Amino acid sequence: MYKKLKRPIIVLITCLDLGIHLGSYGIPNLNTPTLDNLAKKGLLFRNSFATNPGCSSNRTTIATGNDPLYFAQIQSPHYLKNINILKIFN
Repeated sequence: MYKKLKRPIIVLITCLDLGIHLGSYGIPNLNTPTLDNLAKKGLLFRNSFATNPGCSSNRTTIATGNDPLYFAQIQSPHYLKNINILKIFN
C-alpha cells in the first residue's frame, strides 16, 4: 500500500520555555498523548542544551545551522551594541 521511504521523515517540535514538561519525559499528571506517542515512535532528546541566551537566536541556529551573530540576531534591549570595556566603566 505504501512505498518504503528512502529518507526519514523528520519532525522537529520546538516550544518556548517548555523544558521537560511533557508526559513522555516522565512528568506525572500531564496529558500530552499526541506528543507522547510521537516520542515513543521517534527520537526523544533527553540531554540537549541551548547555547544561546534567547529563544529566537536558538531557533535561528536550529533552522540555519549558523551562529546567531552571523545574522546579527541578538538585537534585544539586553544586548549592548557597539560597546567596549571603556564605555562600560567610563
